[in-house]
Amino acid sequence: MDPHSHPKAVEAHAALATVQQKLVVPKDQYNAHGGYNFRNAESIMRVVKPFLPEGATITMTDEIVEIAGRFYIRSAASFFYLGFTITKYAMAREAEAQKGMNVAQITCSTSSYARKYSLGALLLVDDGTLDPDVNNEHSEADWKKEQFGKAQAGFAEATTIAEAKAMAAKRKVRAKSEGWLPELLTAFTERALELAGSGDPAATPSARVPGAGSGGDGEPDPACPVCMVMLTDRGTCPDCGYDRALDRGAS
Repeated sequence: MDPHSHPKAVEAHAALATVQQKLVVPKDQYNAHGGYNFRNAESIMRVVKPFLPEGATITMTDEIVEIAGRFYIRSAASFFYLGFTITKYAMAREAEAQKGMNVAQITCSTSSYARKYSLGALLLVDDGTLDPDVNNEHSEADWKKEQFGKAQAGFAEATTIAEAKAMAAKRKVRAKSEGWLPELLTAFTERALELAGSGDPAATPSARVPGAGSGGDGEPDPACPVCMVMLTDRGTCPDCGYDRALDRGAS
């Protein structure tokens, strides 16, 4: 007899399916440097507990695996109920070095990452939201407003123009592909102007855009502060869409 066809095995799979259908895990963590929301393994574990049927447990184990001279953490997330176990796996590779982390911290961070994805596979984790393009209850304007707010929060962490530019450069590809690049650039410009008035030597008007001041009139050279490429005659960036008029208007 196939063990998966045993009545209790069927009941165990049904119980897991019920948990999967009810479980919604929001991305409750925010990475200010990268400008995105995320969830971690702890987020999932905290939310799933109330949905487990009596007598059910979820366990996680890690195994170190060497592949082609590199070390991976292979995480197993298991749902145990009525004497049956359902397990899903995920792997993450240890970095050779990570700024600000010792060897033990690198291993633990890799383990947490692998566990998040094994739990996600086991529990079919989502955050209960639809893509903004198909969610009729969440307008595109509202969604872009949210992205603008997140971008503002991220740029608030920048203490110099150089840091703000680096953040903008990191996010521009994603923002362009998702359709909120103007919001990103507006948030960038606002923060740049704030820093320009903060006394930061690197945030003077002539330094706000790379190569500024060579024309002798105090105006910046026509270079995009995000992509570092020359602007068109209309003052727009051919790569990311930056509009110099926004910068001047905000100032």
